[in-house]
Amino acid sequence: MTATLKNYWLTLKHDNMNKLVVALFLSLCTLASFAQVTSAVDSTQIKIGSAFNLTVKATANEGSKVVFPNQQNIGPFEVLEQSKTDTVLDGKRMELIKKYTLTQFDEGDYVVPRLSVYIDGKNHQTNLFNIKVNNVTVDTLKQPMHDIKAQIGGETDTDKLWKYLVAIALCFLAGLAAYFIIKRIQNKNLTEEDLYKTPLERVTKKLQLLDSKRLVLNGDVKSYYSEMTDVIRDYIEEVFEIPAKESTTSEVIQMLFQTIQSKKLQLSKESINDLKRVLQTADLVKFAKSEPMMNEIEQDRRASEVISVSIDKAIPRFSEEQSERVKLRERRFKKRQQMRLWIPIGVTTLLLFATCIVYIVQAVRSGYEWSIFASNKSLYEREWVTSDYGFPAVILSTPEALTRVQMPQSDKEKQQSQTSVFAYSNLKTQLIIAVGTTATQTNDSINLDQMLKYKLDLTAKQYGAKDVTYNAEEFTQNGVRGIRGTGTLVAQNFVSGEAIKMQYDMYVFIQQNGIQEVSVLYKEGDEYGAKIDQRIIESIQLNVANPNE
Repeated sequence: MTATLKNYWLTLKHDNMNKLVVALFLSLCTLASFAQVTSAVDSTQIKIGSAFNLTVKATANEGSKVVFPNQQNIGPFEVLEQSKTDTVLDGKRMELIKKYTLTQFDEGDYVVPRLSVYIDGKNHQTNLFNIKVNNVTVDTLKQPMHDIKAQIGGETDTDKLWKYLVAIALCFLAGLAAYFIIKRIQNKNLTEEDLYKTPLERVTKKLQLLDSKRLVLNGDVKSYYSEMTDVIRDYIEEVFEIPAKESTTSEVIQMLFQTIQSKKLQLSKESINDLKRVLQTADLVKFAKSEPMMNEIEQDRRASEVISVSIDKAIPRFSEEQSERVKLRERRFKKRQQMRLWIPIGVTTLLLFATCIVYIVQAVRSGYEWSIFASNKSLYEREWVTSDYGFPAVILSTPEALTRVQMPQSDKEKQQSQTSVFAYSNLKTQLIIAVGTTATQTNDSINLDQMLKYKLDLTAKQYGAKDVTYNAEEFTQNGVRGIRGTGTLVAQNFVSGEAIKMQYDMYVFIQQNGIQEVSVLYKEGDEYGAKIDQRIIESIQLNVANPNE
């Protein structure tokens, strides 16, 4: 009995030691490494297109490597936005939080699948969540619900704009091609005299051509002087209308003096003396077989060019002192320039005109309405467009489709609420249509009158309005709280700068998932502006949240 009791106590002691060791080991493991992942959603029921948040928290030791999933879709849900990882330190532990904004556009029951979060390479799984996506019930204010019409565009829609842009570019290319064709034809049919723009250009080019023949280096000084003086004499004959080629040197100089005095030209006596010396040297070379030194030849060559420049400066272009031969050359030059300029311009203008005719014909056939003839009557009588705007959606009919207006918002404002603004503005007809939606959680404590005044104040500031009158009427339609504000304001026309008295009609709706606003402004006393306003208001349809969901 004593031995048995002793064995029992030994066994019990051994078991307690084992339990203590296990407890100590588990405690050490817990201290050495701690990791945990939790997840939650902020809603298990949403409407089609609405968003909900999936929050994933990972708790681990400080310095651990935590990797969250990064993907465009989570199961059947589309990821609209992923927040940056938020880290909170608590002693030697840290908590990392990441949010995913998800949505689904089809009605049904869905499951958010498990996600893998890796902490120091170990896989941790999030929870499963059942999400129900409900259809949106549509309520109407004054009429039954109709199918949304697609926007109908005319034949002159922007999808054909590129064709007209290409046609305009081709018109200018045709004018450019005409310029080069005319220039090529003109250059091909030029006379030797018309190859040069001015007499000075002609004598300069001929003297350069003479140098390229290298007659002096080949010992043919006589031919060199003969051609050089022929160029100079021809230049003098063309400019001064004297028979320089058939006259002797002394006769040329004498006639030159007489011409300068009769036309009162400012040509220096030094230039005439240099000309006389060059011509006399040429006579000695040709008839007396004189052989001037190389430096004398170079001096005469430079003098020939200087004399030509001096004569050109003495008789400016397009002046009365020009010879008939020069005037005729300049008239031909002007005519060629005018043809190169006006024919391409004419070709381009004609093609542009034809393009405009085609555009106008297409526009008339498609029933396009020119903005310069636009009026609220024509807007009222045309085929309207029915579409939905923003979230919570507002469905209404308008003469033209509204376009989105980018509103400046901070990141904090974007997280708190999602605001969308759509508008149509016609400064010529003085018509403004605006729709605004804000997706946010609301309650019955919101003061409708203050909300309307706030919206009206924003509108007045936007258009620089003053002298605002205010009338308001609250109502409840199928569970939706609303308020209508009407009155007048004085706004400035941004085109003419004229102050215009406008009438406004503004509706603000408050429901569980957001705020909806519809505004119409038109010139006071405008019959068709009032009709457009009435037709728009009667077409309003709202996406209404179901309170039982």
